[in-house]
Amino acid sequence: MDIQTLPPRTVIGNYKILKTLGRGGFGVAYVAWDIQLERNVVLKECFPAALCRRDEDGTIRPMGAELEAHYLQAMADMQREARTLAKLNHERIVRVYEVFESRGGLYYVMPWLEGGSLREKMEEAADAGQPIAVQTAIQWLLAVLEGLQYLHDKGIVHRDIKPSNIMFNEHEHPVIIDFGASVMHAVTTVTQGEFSVDYAAPEQISGKGAPFAGTDLFALAATTYELLSGCMPEAALRRMLKDELVPIDSLPGMESLQQPLVQFVMQNLQLSPAARDKSAAYWREVLSGMTVCKPLPQPRPVGRWVWYAGAVVTLAAIVGIGASLLPNTPDPQPVQSLPAAEALYRAYVAHNKAGLDAVPAEYAAYVARVETVSAELDQACDTVLQQLEQELADTPLTEEQKRDLKDKYTDKIYDLEVEYSRKLTELQNEFYNQFVSPLISLLTEPHLHYPAWTDADFAHLPALRERLERVYGQYYLLPHHPEQPNGNKHRQRIGTLLPCI
Repeated sequence: MDIQTLPPRTVIGNYKILKTLGRGGFGVAYVAWDIQLERNVVLKECFPAALCRRDEDGTIRPMGAELEAHYLQAMADMQREARTLAKLNHERIVRVYEVFESRGGLYYVMPWLEGGSLREKMEEAADAGQPIAVQTAIQWLLAVLEGLQYLHDKGIVHRDIKPSNIMFNEHEHPVIIDFGASVMHAVTTVTQGEFSVDYAAPEQISGKGAPFAGTDLFALAATTYELLSGCMPEAALRRMLKDELVPIDSLPGMESLQQPLVQFVMQNLQLSPAARDKSAAYWREVLSGMTVCKPLPQPRPVGRWVWYAGAVVTLAAIVGIGASLLPNTPDPQPVQSLPAAEALYRAYVAHNKAGLDAVPAEYAAYVARVETVSAELDQACDTVLQQLEQELADTPLTEEQKRDLKDKYTDKIYDLEVEYSRKLTELQNEFYNQFVSPLISLLTEPHLHYPAWTDADFAHLPALRERLERVYGQYYLLPHHPEQPNGNKHRQRIGTLLPCI
């Protein structure tokens, strides 16, 4: 279904909608005009698209009696988020002006942060070919750490720090926004688990251990890595399978980074929570030159396998275990002795032949399905733009009509992108359930799938895992597909057809 938004000039409470700012699975954000106080604000609307619809008069209703309880729960979740924010009082944390209900929906009001997001600043710098100055990045980082210190001192973990959740006020000072994930993590709700995997710490992805201050520091370190270098660090999900994180000071142009900054990034990108067990206040002192960074002792390598195995099992539980590729084959007769890892590898592959033989075809089929969905998005966007061209050719339009037309077709493109994102998520979940989870188990827990092992065989376990990952590891790393791969291209075409609007 299309995600419906309130059109410009709609009045909700004391606020007149100016434009849609952004949309997600659980809400819509608008830029609005405060009629009473005569100022721009951000209006956040509870609109979980899978649970509700909007009538022609703007009233929001659950899509059927069976979904009403879920919709009311979503409203309660958002109200809890607003109440949490309203109790916070810090210049680095976004404020809440008001919470109200109207036309069956829940809304809360926040200040309009005129300076845009950190994501926008990074994109502007990339487009201009001028990287953001290191000293500027440090000043932003210190300000965000100040906000995180305030939150952590109150026992709040944000859980979704990323460039788009760091905004700038009129003085160009960073402000942390979007506390939905922070509020939802303690209870089971329809919005639970909303965080960005690219910036998430291992304990969030696996569910092994409660989020803590180091969870936010991991996400901030990933953000800083990208801010300074222009490259995203390898995500924790991939690193949990095989850690190949490139140190930031090994990247081109990053060789002369100040050591405290390198230490902040690399220590807080450690997979082990224990290796990140430092506070935001501590890192503010390090980056301000008030104290010297003392690295924490690293966990023993054997410990990583124990922690990782549990993390993989929990990750499989999160996405749901689907049909396994592993056949119900009888156990082979005990092997007397496998003197070398290579012999053990051959025997293990033969024992799990059906599952491992399916790997290349399954992976290729998944990639083909995603490419098909992406091509369908392109085709649908082209059709929408042809409709726009037809409307422009039919009759002369006033500037206001052109402006309305631009908003209308931009919204259509966005709706298509949202549908693409939904289909992509379904494909990824299906692929994980039916393919990746069993394959990860095969590659990382061979002792569970080859019970004929002797004590001598266990000595070859590290070498066997390494050989399996070298041959098959590429298949359990999902190819990256952006959530909105073509949107900017099509929106630029709208701008070409309706210039200066």
